[in-house]
Amino acid sequence: KKVKIKSYVEPTKDNASCGYFFRRVIGSHAFDGCKKLEEIMIISSIQSISDYAFNDCSELKQVSIPSSTESIQYQVFGH
Repeated sequence: KKVKIKSYVEPTKDNASCGYFFRRVIGSHAFDGCKKLEEIMIISSIQSISDYAFNDCSELKQVSIPSSTESIQYQVFGH
């Protein structure tokens, strides 16, 4: 499953508990435990990625973070 991160992800049946974040920040634990997440493309308007945003995304293989992202917090990709 690929995700292109914009400023808000509308919840669906497949991601009901995955992907709540607003404005220019991906919040703490936003995608925590999203086991089917394989690829992430973060767009340039995202300025900050909070603690554990992609924690326990065990299938994650590829991440694209633009140079315009100003802040990546503690253990964004922790397990």
